[in-house]
Amino acid sequence: MELLNMVWEWLSKNQWFVAILASIIVAYLTAHYQSRHEHVRIREELKLETSTEAAIIHLLDRQGWELRSFYTIKSHIRGFEDDELRRLLVRSGAIAFQQSPSERDPNDPLREDPDKLERWGLLKKNTHRLVKKT
Repeated sequence: MELLNMVWEWLSKNQWFVAILASIIVAYLTAHYQSRHEHVRIREELKLETSTEAAIIHLLDRQGWELRSFYTIKSHIRGFEDDELRRLLVRSGAIAFQQSPSERDPNDPLREDPDKLERWGLLKKNTHRLVKKT
């Protein structure tokens, strides 16, 4: 009990020490909470990207569907801007190809516009399509 009284008396005389200690504790707790919150936010963001990449790989890895138009991919993978979706395609291991109008699906609404339609496929399934241009 004597020790507690001595500590209490010292703290009463040195209130600056209590203020500094309280500030340190509040700063630590605030930083810890913000860090955990940011960690959860980043994990959720990466989960969205990872699941989107898995969906893209599944869409492009189907037998007989090695190339898909950007229009088709965008209709299946919604909620992304065009350039953001292209970045996700590249991160998934896909590369872009241009096809001539004769190679395109007759039902494709962009068939007649060769500049606006691009086809995407996984690199591992389309290495035979890569040709050296001279």
